[in-house]
Amino acid sequence: MFRITAISFVLLLLAGCKSGENSTGETKTVAIKWEEQFAPSETVVSATVLSLGMDSLYQGDSTHPCGVHPCFGRVRIDSVLQVGSHYPQNLRGKVKRVRFVYSAGPTGEFFSALKPALPGLSKGDAFIADLSEQPDGDFTVKAYIRLDE
Repeated sequence: MFRITAISFVLLLLAGCKSGENSTGETKTVAIKWEEQFAPSETVVSATVLSLGMDSLYQGDSTHPCGVHPCFGRVRIDSVLQVGSHYPQNLRGKVKRVRFVYSAGPTGEFFSALKPALPGLSKGDAFIADLSEQPDGDFTVKAYIRLDE
């Protein structure tokens, strides 16, 4: 029991903080409370957006979020923060095609009742997200926290 608790604590410390430089050049650490947003049964990863693409099915449809914002992307899985009940495979370091359930754009325009609102993602953004494997081998991202906020 102690070993599991110690490992969980170390993972929490590693995954729960990020560093950045402020305007004076000092490094600061900011706690990310990702555990409050994701259920214990979900697989949660830290990833980076490599590319984003539109869904051709909704191309030009201004009434659908996937007609206005990218809904597909390729992401690099930087680390696995939490293993869910349907953990698909060893994901760390892999590049995966994902579908963003609410699109990769900000959710305010189409999903104003969604709380917390999602800020949108762009190429190069680092984020923490739930990740679910679909029967076709692709993955879906429902909720995420952008790390540069």
